[in-house]
Amino acid sequence: MGNKIIVRFVLLVLIAIPSFSQTTVKYDTVMQVNKNLPNYGFIINETKNEYNDRSYLINIYRTDSNTLLQTIDLSKYDYWYGVYDAPYIDTLIDVNFDGYCDLPVVVGIGQNGKNWDYQIFFFNKDDGKFYKRENFKGIYNISVDDSSKHIYESFWTGCFNCIIWNTYIIENDNLVLIKKDYQDLDPETHTLRRFVEQYENGKLISKIEIPPDDD
Repeated sequence: MGNKIIVRFVLLVLIAIPSFSQTTVKYDTVMQVNKNLPNYGFIINETKNEYNDRSYLINIYRTDSNTLLQTIDLSKYDYWYGVYDAPYIDTLIDVNFDGYCDLPVVVGIGQNGKNWDYQIFFFNKDDGKFYKRENFKGIYNISVDDSSKHIYESFWTGCFNCIIWNTYIIENDNLVLIKKDYQDLDPETHTLRRFVEQYENGKLISKIEIPPDDD
């Protein structure tokens, strides 16, 4: 009888060990890449780059097992931070419309908080990690339209609070500009004039001025 009790106790201990040994991780944010994948947890830690200046590491986990999947060292991408600057992650967006959300990282905020500079790390479904495409430029205030497959960018220029609106499509994980809508200050009349430019294969094909009454 005593041996049976001991055996049962040992079995209970062995069953309980995994739950006690699993590491508890406090994430900055938890988000979904794809409904068929476990949630991803993100933690941003401050570090130093090779010049002893501040930089940051983005640690990415599977939240179902608290397993560290990868660490993105932002110092490898020449992102420099001032006294009050720090990277920020607030969303995942399917930038290339492949059904898996990508990682937009805010690496800088300018124009009194209006221009959020996003750098995109694309999700690779083969290994479950995020990668930076060197030929994919940064984009400000990004938004996407799943139905039209368009990517939108807005940028405040500081000229009487002028805004540039850019519309892109994506080809081979590259941004391709198809439309630019912007205001420009006329140096003679000191008034704002609005223009819309259309692009094809990266080349300007038309430019029209939009009268004020048509705004």
